[in-house]
Amino acid sequence: MRRASPAEAAAIWQQLLRGDWGEVDRIDDGCGRRLVLARFSRSRPRPWHLLSRREKSVVAAVAAGRSNRQIAELLGISVSTVAGHLRTARKKLGDPSRLDLVREWGSSCGSEVSG
Repeated sequence: MRRASPAEAAAIWQQLLRGDWGEVDRIDDGCGRRLVLARFSRSRPRPWHLLSRREKSVVAAVAAGRSNRQIAELLGISVSTVAGHLRTARKKLGDPSRLDLVREWGSSCGSEVSG
């Protein structure tokens, strides 16, 4: 654990209040200091509406557990085109991992895959 400067502490508190961090616990260390245990949380929804129809199809196929090769065969495009659509979609969504896409797609957008 390190000590934060007043400016860093203020920025961290602002992030906490904005919902970027979720408070887990508060601790009084017995020496007059109060500590806050927090973890990063993605409370804001991803901007799924920014994705093109094709990017949504690729993300839905990823969420369904398909490999890039399987997605390419399903949609009738090349594997490199699938990778390109996925790369562009991830940039638009804040660069989530493939696993994050799988976790969040179903709860946010459904899992329909169309060719």
